[in-house]
Amino acid sequence: MQLGYWRPLIVLLGVGALMSGCAEGTQPSKRDHVNLSDDFGQALHEDLAVQIADPDPAWKATPPPPSSGDRAALAQTRYQKDTVTKPANLSTSSVSTEGGGSGGGSGGGGGSGGGTGGP
Repeated sequence: MQLGYWRPLIVLLGVGALMSGCAEGTQPSKRDHVNLSDDFGQALHEDLAVQIADPDPAWKATPPPPSSGDRAALAQTRYQKDTVTKPANLSTSSVSTEGGGSGGGSGGGGGSGGGTGGP
């Protein structure tokens, strides 16, 4: 391999790499933010504020109902032994599916029309 052919390319790449250190940085500076609006970032701050729990809320939540450890233990035992009382047969609708209608409905007909025909 002859170095003579590649030497100008290597020198050019080396000089380019060295000169890139002289270029103005692409990191944002304070002067780059001059064109931003005054409320830039406000949406982010509002989203953060909404997600933070208030340690002393103005409203007080209602306390959970009292429970009994003995009753909870009995319920757990029934669950493990699969002797849970089955709920009554409940339905979500009282609409009857019996009978049926004709479902006719003529829909307004495509009659003879009273228009004045075309041209």
